[in-house]
Amino acid sequence: MPERTDRMPEAAPLVHEVPESLKPTLDGPRFADLTKETITSLAESGWERFGVVAIVINPQGEILTVTHGKGYSKVPEGTMGVLSETMHYTQRDGEVTVEQIDAALSRLFTEECGVSETEISQLNEKGSLQAAKHGAWEPVSFPLSNGRFILGLVVALRADEYAANILSRKNSGFVPTDAIKHATFVRPEPLAAENHPIASVFRVGTPDLIRAALEKMTSPEDFLPLMLPPPQTPPLNSVENLSELRRT
Repeated sequence: MPERTDRMPEAAPLVHEVPESLKPTLDGPRFADLTKETITSLAESGWERFGVVAIVINPQGEILTVTHGKGYSKVPEGTMGVLSETMHYTQRDGEVTVEQIDAALSRLFTEECGVSETEISQLNEKGSLQAAKHGAWEPVSFPLSNGRFILGLVVALRADEYAANILSRKNSGFVPTDAIKHATFVRPEPLAAENHPIASVFRVGTPDLIRAALEKMTSPEDFLPLMLPPPQTPPLNSVENLSELRRT
């Protein structure tokens, strides 16, 4: 049988580029303003999703890590990682509303650590969480399966003892969920090192996230208290896959 000559041309490979608006600067805003244009650019560059990653660092220089449960579909049960949350957006009548970084952090602490709205307010009142005054995030590529990628917006957060205890539930006891079984603070150096054996129990890409956060910590004098908004549950019509945006 003769070879067909009417095959469809190969699709151009997607280049996972980071928009200029998501590249932090030393004199820019604390957090990027996420708009329809921002996530449209992410969708066109082939990103599957985008999310916030909180690297919480206690006064001893340790970072907060979590052990995932059987209900966390993205990795096998028992895999360790850091706090992260896929961010949402909604589309209605041609308008796109995007969840912002500070709102995603507030929701992350509530959903993953069981922090109440009252506790969020107390963290704000005490100034217990601090983030860089300018460019407090760092974009990092986080691998999924089948060549797909999520863009992680990594935020380094300095936590005082009060905040560290609240987020790890050290005093009240961590209540396991289907997604997270345990939370604890560990030294970051082994996790950030290249090819360290301990990294094998962590989710793929975790060392890159930690290194990005540690680089933000080189100028601690630039850190100021972070005021988080009250946690909000995403609207029922919200979506997280950017492929949905590509279809519009």
